[in-house]
Amino acid sequence: MSRKHHDDQEFGSDSFLDVLANLVGILIILIVVVGVRVAKLPPSERELQAAGAAAAPAPAPVEVAVEPAPATPLPPIPKFAPLPAIEPTEAMMTQARQLKQQHETLVSQVSSLDAQRQELAQQQQRLEAEAAALRKEMSQKAEVLQSEKSQLSTLESDVSQLRSQVLALQQQAEAISAEEAPVEKLTHQLPPIGRVVTGDEVHFRLQNNRVSRVPVAALAKEVQLEIQRRKEVLLNRSFFQGATRPIEGYLMEFVLQRQEMSLQDELRYGRGIVRVGVSGWVIRPTGPLFTETEDEAMRPGSTFQQSLAAHGPTATVTFWVYPDSFDIHQKLKAFAHDAGYWVASRPLPTGVPIAGSPQGSKSVAQ
Repeated sequence: MSRKHHDDQEFGSDSFLDVLANLVGILIILIVVVGVRVAKLPPSERELQAAGAAAAPAPAPVEVAVEPAPATPLPPIPKFAPLPAIEPTEAMMTQARQLKQQHETLVSQVSSLDAQRQELAQQQQRLEAEAAALRKEMSQKAEVLQSEKSQLSTLESDVSQLRSQVLALQQQAEAISAEEAPVEKLTHQLPPIGRVVTGDEVHFRLQNNRVSRVPVAALAKEVQLEIQRRKEVLLNRSFFQGATRPIEGYLMEFVLQRQEMSLQDELRYGRGIVRVGVSGWVIRPTGPLFTETEDEAMRPGSTFQQSLAAHGPTATVTFWVYPDSFDIHQKLKAFAHDAGYWVASRPLPTGVPIAGSPQGSKSVAQ
């Protein structure tokens, strides 16, 4: 109890001293303000005030009875203590480290995003350059395609004209042969049975009364290989004209065309399948041929008889006969019949090559 009373007395004296200090400070401020205002007045006003103050008589003292007012205690003025120094705690240090780490992470992310932005800008430039190159290439290919279409149209027109010329020449040759050349009759006896050739077939060309083997099957295989080699070209073109390599002195010129798929083929193979077929072919000699006369062909071991033996008696023998070779045709045909082969004869006008197409007629063997 005595300690609490002592603390109250000490607090009261301190408060009183603070009040006095505050009053003295206020008086000093008022004196300074009055002095500053007097200093700002004009000289005439200051002199008048000084003279008036000197000339004015001092007022007579007046005695007034004043009752002392009861003393009112002043409220205690709180004492402002200095703010204590803030010591950083471990939690604050941890938070500061986390904020620093987050700042570094954000700086790193900003750098990474900036690098990605630059990389995307470079990639966009590359893509734009590639797109421009592709557009240029497509334009060039379109020009090439247009040129090929124009060439194809020209070739088709040339083929049509050539066919007309060949037909005219054939008719002219037949007319000349009928007028000038004596007609030779081929006397022979037809067997009672005939059939359309569908199986294995061996071909011979008869000209100048000499016989030579025509490797039609080998040339057809070359055409198939040519189709495989040029399938990429055939996918983009509807018409192609080419020739095989020479085999046994003959080569085959052929025309390939894209064919329409039937509904049955689409159901079997699916849509998007492209069928390419041979629309026509011509076999021409390319140089000196290995030929045999009638006597040479009839000898055992001749090329003619070896070709027959290689295909067997079930094969069909097809003779392509020119007008100057009816004599040898009679002998060879009789020999093949006696050996048990089916025989088909295909007469050819002078100067007309061996040719065929899917629209042509098939040989009839007898």
